[in-house]
Amino acid sequence: MLPVHIGIYILAINTTVINSIKKLLKKENEIRLSGYSNNFFETKKYFDNKRHPTSDKNILFIDDLSFPKYKTVGLITDLYAADPVKTIIYTDSVNAVYLKTLIELNVKGIVHKNETLPETQERIILDVIKSVNNGLVCYDTKVVSLTHRFNWIREINYPEQIIGKAERKAENTSV
Repeated sequence: MLPVHIGIYILAINTTVINSIKKLLKKENEIRLSGYSNNFFETKKYFDNKRHPTSDKNILFIDDLSFPKYKTVGLITDLYAADPVKTIIYTDSVNAVYLKTLIELNVKGIVHKNETLPETQERIILDVIKSVNNGLVCYDTKVVSLTHRFNWIREINYPEQIIGKAERKAENTSV
């Protein structure tokens, strides 16, 4: 049996992010770079061409830093209208309404950019890619804490491994 590869397509304007993800993926045998773009048109075209039943399914990794948030939401909406695409958003947004919108659009993974060590951020990104590929929903602890005050966040079932110790402790004491 041939090994299963996870395909990643990157949408980012910042070439540093693209190069960092490419370098990170070289360390992983099971994850390969399927392509990358710095604009919505090429990304949509790529995924429209991947709609054939025999095509590889890829995960779309979006660094939303340089894109207007409404355009990111529009792209995801367009892609999901034809055929759901597993999507991971790499964001520095602290806008809970934007994050809520991504969750409601069924974005499978949201990784918040933070000031942790690069090795930690890399591990988080790889864990989220693998989890999303396996059908899980993964939002890192920063995203969960940013959206925690909304009642709707409680309706989502989070895999145990993505809820941080502080959130578990808070949930256990509030029962």
